[in-house]
Amino acid sequence: MWKWLVFCAVVILSLLAIKQSVTVVELDDNNQKPLSDTLIQGKDVAKHILSSPKEVLSYEKKQSLSLKGTDTDGAYPVDEQGQLILSDRIRDRFEYFLSTLGELELAEIIQLIQADIRSQLQEPAQSQALQLLDNYISYKKALIALEQAAEAPAMYEIQDIEAMRQRLYDMQSVRRQYLSEEAVNAFFGFDESYDEYMLSRLQILNNTQLTQAQQQAQIESLKNSLPQEVRQLHKETQHISDVYKQTQEYRQSGKTEDEIFEYHQQEFGQEAAIRLQQVEEKRNQFIDEVNVYLSERSRILENQQLTASEKSSAIDDLKSQFDENEQVRLRAYELMADDKSQ
Repeated sequence: MWKWLVFCAVVILSLLAIKQSVTVVELDDNNQKPLSDTLIQGKDVAKHILSSPKEVLSYEKKQSLSLKGTDTDGAYPVDEQGQLILSDRIRDRFEYFLSTLGELELAEIIQLIQADIRSQLQEPAQSQALQLLDNYISYKKALIALEQAAEAPAMYEIQDIEAMRQRLYDMQSVRRQYLSEEAVNAFFGFDESYDEYMLSRLQILNNTQLTQAQQQAQIESLKNSLPQEVRQLHKETQHISDVYKQTQEYRQSGKTEDEIFEYHQQEFGQEAAIRLQQVEEKRNQFIDEVNVYLSERSRILENQQLTASEKSSAIDDLKSQFDENEQVRLRAYELMADDKSQ
């Protein structure tokens, strides 16, 4: 199940990257759209929030950014009275700049966004956008605090629909603590509709009191109640699922990677097929590195001659080969390995 979700997320991001001509951040292996803002961007924002120095960007630093040469994503819509129109395009604009985390400190990025707002907007929209930015950054900080406070779920909890629903509700509650209901609907309305659909669908499929025909009938009714854009996403996701299943069958039957690439090209187009191939190669390399790490970690844990402190230190040394984002993903693999060993 989780492999299917990973494949879906990778392909969706690949297609969106081609459409928007912006750099794609690789998804966590146990992550799925549209909850991606929790893990991809939230943690990176939070780790800079309290320590970022306030300084003016140098010309050289501006020119070295990965944003150089890209089209600025998003916009700040304004009505005829000069009032800011809340839209997901504003969130896209904020995240466009926030994607430079790692190259810049958060305080520097906030300065960039503030300068962007002032250059694009007049009052009253300017002040409204600046306040919205403050609220959005506060939301990101609270979101990561929520993630840090929550314990990583055990493998059996991944299928616990009520636990998943509670996590979703907690995240929705945090959004509404820092953003108005109108802003939440503009920024996350689509995401929340799709999340609710997926949870309801899982609930139907796990209802053992229903026959298969009854399950399908309820799912079909659920689909028809969705907004048009969510129905379209479901259709695209189903297509991706079908392609993934066919790809697995091709690999099992001995087809070459060149043949699989040609199949992906037919289904998604050349650019998406190339990007998917690159992401898949990178992911396979990461998994190979994880397997080596888990093997060495197991050897350390089983070494009776080492103290608990020495084991912890040795494992930390092993982890140092992974960057911070990879270490977040690594934790999920550790949990799966520990569950198997019990």
